[in-house]
Amino acid sequence: MDSDPGDAKQLSVVGRYVILESIGMGGMGMVCAAYDPKLNRKIALKLLRNTATDEASTAGRNRLFREAQALAKLSHPNVVTVHDVDVFEGQVYIAMEFVEGSTLRDWLGEQPRTWQEILAKFVLAGRGIAAAHQADIIHRDFKPSNVLISVDGDVRVADFGVAKEHERQINAERDRQEFERRRHTASSGSGFDSTTTAEHALIDEIQSNISMDLTVAGRMVGTPAYMAPEQHMGLRVGPYTDQYSFCVSFYEALYGRLPFEGTDRRDQLAKMAGGKPPQPPKEANTRNVPNWLFKVLARGLSAHPTERWPSMEAMLAALDRDPAKRVRRFAALGVGVVGLATGLLGLAFGFGNTEDQVSHCPALAQDIERHWNADRRADVEDAFSASSKPFADDAARRAISRLDGWSAVWGQSRVEICEATWVGEQSDELLDVRMYCLEQRARELDAMVDLFVEADDEIVERAVSAVHALSDPRACALVRETGEIDDRQLDNIAREQISQMELDLNRAFALASAEKYEESLPLQERVVARARELPHPRTLSRALYDQSQSQFETGKFELGEASLREGIELAAQLGDVEQEARAWIRLIFYLGSQQHRFAEGHAWTLAAGSALVRAGGSPKLEIPFEGAVAALELAEGHFEPAVEHFGRALNLARQEYGEIHPITIRIMMNYGSSVARIDAPKGEAEAVLLETVSRSKDAYGPNHPHLATAYYNLGNVYWVTDQTDKAEPAFRETLRIREQIGGPDAPNLANPLHALARIARNASRLEQALADFERVLVIHTKTKGENSREVAAAHTDIGVTQQELGRFEDARASFDQAGVVYAKIYPDGHRHIGGLEKRRCNLFVEAQLWAEAVDACERALAIAARFEAEPEIEREVYELIVAAERGRGRIGAAERAQQRVDALTAAIQ
Repeated sequence: MDSDPGDAKQLSVVGRYVILESIGMGGMGMVCAAYDPKLNRKIALKLLRNTATDEASTAGRNRLFREAQALAKLSHPNVVTVHDVDVFEGQVYIAMEFVEGSTLRDWLGEQPRTWQEILAKFVLAGRGIAAAHQADIIHRDFKPSNVLISVDGDVRVADFGVAKEHERQINAERDRQEFERRRHTASSGSGFDSTTTAEHALIDEIQSNISMDLTVAGRMVGTPAYMAPEQHMGLRVGPYTDQYSFCVSFYEALYGRLPFEGTDRRDQLAKMAGGKPPQPPKEANTRNVPNWLFKVLARGLSAHPTERWPSMEAMLAALDRDPAKRVRRFAALGVGVVGLATGLLGLAFGFGNTEDQVSHCPALAQDIERHWNADRRADVEDAFSASSKPFADDAARRAISRLDGWSAVWGQSRVEICEATWVGEQSDELLDVRMYCLEQRARELDAMVDLFVEADDEIVERAVSAVHALSDPRACALVRETGEIDDRQLDNIAREQISQMELDLNRAFALASAEKYEESLPLQERVVARARELPHPRTLSRALYDQSQSQFETGKFELGEASLREGIELAAQLGDVEQEARAWIRLIFYLGSQQHRFAEGHAWTLAAGSALVRAGGSPKLEIPFEGAVAALELAEGHFEPAVEHFGRALNLARQEYGEIHPITIRIMMNYGSSVARIDAPKGEAEAVLLETVSRSKDAYGPNHPHLATAYYNLGNVYWVTDQTDKAEPAFRETLRIREQIGGPDAPNLANPLHALARIARNASRLEQALADFERVLVIHTKTKGENSREVAAAHTDIGVTQQELGRFEDARASFDQAGVVYAKIYPDGHRHIGGLEKRRCNLFVEAQLWAEAVDACERALAIAARFEAEPEIEREVYELIVAAERGRGRIGAAERAQQRVDALTAAIQ
């Protein structure tokens, strides 16, 4: 997580600085906004977090001092300024310039940016890095989130938290030989031996150069996605390393993806070590980035440092040599540029009159204005601003930004499909099919925007996820054939009916994307009936599939299964293999995992896998397939296979959607939570859930319920790994966000409150625990009803806490209340009732009510035998009977009970 809730409030004053608020986490330091009363200014204060051991604390303190010393050497308008460094009550802090604004990553995501705008920002950041190199400082962790942009648009490089002083005495030939040896190992795919893994190499480097490196022992320095090959390999780093990270970040900003993408770190390193990056695919270049700019970046992304630009200054000079600028200068001097430009266009599009033929294509991009324009944007903003949710404005900004980007992609796709026909890449028939596909996508957009314009609080909450559900316009360029275009041959009445059904389905799709299933289902049912009457198989196929989700989500599992089975048969008749695969996957998830139909679920897995192969292995199908199989394994208690499938889904999602996408984030959360349940390397689950929190904050904002869910899952991972000191702040952040959104009695407060109450009770903060448990009881009573399992469990927890406080009569009353509820909801008995009787027995033993204790324990034993309880539970009950019988002086009965304890102990062992 970016910050630990509550830390900033506890540290109200550090030195002379007054803490204002926690604003994030960088490296080993928590960053707070603070006030300097001496100089009357706002600053950013970075504090080294206290660690578990003196050794770790000392290493971290030295690292932070070195970070401050490195930064203090820099004085440049594009580098964050350091004012002060000191120690306060054993905690190191740095006082830095406070930059009001956002990060470069946030700036890129706020709205579509032209390549010229992106170039301008990166050039300024590059100047900051170049200044650092002049001061013999290497950043080693350059990435978009470590670049700050002020409200005035100024750019400053920040967080030199893993900076390193440049070593001037180097052996270039030795370095090159070692690089080539490891490069060959990586490229050959033969694996890494113990001398070539980045971890081992890094540890060796730390041990041999501990006085110079700013590292944490045993942990890779830098962010892997942006690290240079030599950094991955643990080799010597230099200014060329920052140049590589700069180019990775710049490439990602321009093309929306990383230059080298692999299934895991080793695969990615193999591709990085193989040479220059591939040409960016057309579908990734929505900004029309010129080729000269790609060439500049490609050189900076060369595998070996000597193949890159000689320095950051040299690369920045190349970035300033925009050929278009030269053409404009020639024009200003009166040079005959018209002939030159015409000649270049002839080379680009072929000879003859092709230029005239394609000249009308760019204008087609403007057609998106019919669906998404300034007026529609304003309508959405007005609807969201009327919401009571604290995150409404943030949700509107993010949803609108996504709609802006989607619309730009739609327009560019339309231009490219048009141009592809004129240059002979596709037939006129395919032009019609693909343009029709784009029109269908635009109608989906219409329905989504209509929903946003009438948004209630629930739609505002789910808007960011919903807008990501819009179909990708770029897929239309790959459509080969479809029968939908043939609908033009139908009579006017039939076409009007089909058009109305599509409108209903698009509206239902938008509602379902916002989880409004009760409202989407009637529309889908109406379309299914009309499509059968017409008949129109393609519309019926889509309607059955869409309808099945609404049926499942509203608890109509039998109807949902029937819809999917009919849809599978229809998809097979139409030859729609992708639709068939989607239906099988949905059966696996909703029925196999959620309804515990495990045998059928695995059979459906085979059917889905067959359909995937026939469909050509589309990532958009493989991702939900791997997720559904993982959920099936998880429901069966097969944790390791679940982790394996979630891992595959996560790798695919990262490649297909990127890091900050609802699908990627959801899979990441599931993966991390599953890893916590297996014998995985220490800290792996924590690292994944921390990343989930960070990505959720990027995607949804700092006060969104999805972020609260990420914090809650992080808290659970800390809880199951016995890190209650970390679990508590995570649960409190969950509580803060949900309470801010829904008030003090919101239904979703019960789970984090219950977790916090357990933590407080384990820490002997019994009064606090009791108050939290009583709040849980109030919430469950209001939302679940007086006679619910949740209410009975809350009464039980309250009783246990009262017992620990010595309030035996209160505890007895609470257990009695729980018993009354259990009797109503489980009239034929239940193992929960046995557990309650065991607790009552324990209470009576502690209160020295011996006879009542024995009666309660005997009732517990009877229920345990009936429901085949674990031997450990039976042994615990007999141990209580031993104490109770001895307490009332029945030594023989106590000895018989002890014999039973001994027998059970031997059997368990």
